Amino acid sequence: MQQVAIILVIIMNVFISTFVYSQPFDPIIETPGNKVEFCLNHPITLVFKHGLNNEDIQKFNWEGDVEVVNKNLGDILIVSPTKAGSYSFRCTATDKNGCEFSASITFRILDVVKPILKLENGKPTLVITQPFKSIKYMIDNKVTEKEAFQEAKMQGNYWVSVTFENGCSASSNFLTMN
Repeated sequence: MQQVAIILVIIMNVFISTFVYSQPFDPIIETPGNKVEFCLNHPITLVFKHGLNNEDIQKFNWEGDVEVVNKNLGDILIVSPTKAGSYSFRCTATDKNGCEFSASITFRILDVVKPILKLENGKPTLVITQPFKSIKYMIDNKVTEKEAFQEAKMQGNYWVSVTFENGCSASSNFLTMN
């Protein structure tokens, strides 16, 4: 009878420790600001939150759109998509007891079209093919009024910074006016 009790205690101990380590809490993948939409041409850091000390993890395995991965640091993945669209990733962690737990994320990359400055009749002309919210007119890295920019009487490098309706921003090429 005593042997049965000891065996039962051992079995319960194994069960409890396996249960405790198998799922510390629901793992998640976090993004900056917990957003799911990002502007094109900006790196995004994905962090796998798992509730254990990293010393307790034997390995991390990231799957998904791996062609956009810049760096894999185990529980952190840095990605830089170069095209607009949806991207998905899944991270699976294996702890020192062999238990696996994972999380997935899908996020969207918003398109950003670079505004173009052209020289027409000796004056800068702006070409924008995407709806925008605001424009900063710049001469030699100083904000200037739209009229002064369009008159182009000052020497210097002319360019614009555009904020689009989707919240993304882009800068134009430079035009040097002499």
